[in-house]
Amino acid sequence: MNLSSRLCSAAESSSIATTKAIISAVSGLNETYNIKRGGSIGQLKGFSGHELEYYIATPKVLEAKAEQEDRCPLCSHSLIASDLGDCIMLKCESCKYNDIQDKPGIDTGKVAA
Repeated sequence: MNLSSRLCSAAESSSIATTKAIISAVSGLNETYNIKRGGSIGQLKGFSGHELEYYIATPKVLEAKAEQEDRCPLCSHSLIASDLGDCIMLKCESCKYNDIQDKPGIDTGKVAA
């Protein structure tokens, strides 16, 4: 069995399952992600007897405003916006629509010289 596949299945929607070492190595992760203990990989199918712990990293979510442009284009429910740095991920919990858009005011077309 492939561990990465099992960790992917253990993670919640829009989350990443990873090890403590990776979380520690990524600077600023706790500023943009909520981190919680996922469990031991020994709990995952095919990995009994292994005691390495894994953690779930979920982007800190900002509720979208109830404006027309913040409505799902498929089902008209409110969208949830996740800050990804220069972009925003919009997703609908109702119909599972998702999109990544540039943040307003950020020009991604220019290359710094």
